[in-house]
Amino acid sequence: MKIKFITILTILFFAGLGCNSDQKKSSSQPTPATRPNISKTEKIPGANKKPLVQIEQLLSNEGYINILLNIVEQGRQDGYLVNKIQAMSKSDTLELIVHLKEDAPAGLADGKPEDRLLVDGIIFESTGPKSDRLLVALAQKYKINAEKLVMKSRQVLTCANLNKTAVDYESGTPKFKIFLGDGSEVAELYVNFDFKKLTISLNEKDPQYREALINLLKE
Repeated sequence: MKIKFITILTILFFAGLGCNSDQKKSSSQPTPATRPNISKTEKIPGANKKPLVQIEQLLSNEGYINILLNIVEQGRQDGYLVNKIQAMSKSDTLELIVHLKEDAPAGLADGKPEDRLLVDGIIFESTGPKSDRLLVALAQKYKINAEKLVMKSRQVLTCANLNKTAVDYESGTPKFKIFLGDGSEVAELYVNFDFKKLTISLNEKDPQYREALINLLKE
């Protein structure tokens, strides 16, 4: 009877060890990072026939670094024209989704003063590693430390509306200046669209903003 009791205790002891071991394993496993659902876009007919811009081949313009990317897909969602843009860095694809608020009126000339600022006018949306590589490539062009950069998943940005007429979303070339800030750093960047050539250009406002811009775009 005594031997049987000891045997039962031994079985329970090892069973307890097994449960603790499983709990430790499950608690030590990293929880995968969650990313919001990426906005849906569709391929633009004929867009894939145009070679993607090679970032390394872009030269500075009087000391300013302007990054040109191809619009490869588009869609419409929640009052925005959604543009998926891409470029190449050697053999790596770089990518970002840029939302532009629809029905943007004229901001300059005869435009109303209240239309000169477009609240939540542009959204930058990361698609994951390809967007991270874009941020790294941008930092490298700026000659800033580019190690382990991860782009924020989504940034809703107010922008200056630099257009003399209402935005033409089919073949127009609207231009905007976005404002970024977190209380300690601020940066500005021009975002220029060319819907006829299917490109978006991220143009420097001032080289002094480079470090702050990278800091504000990264996680």
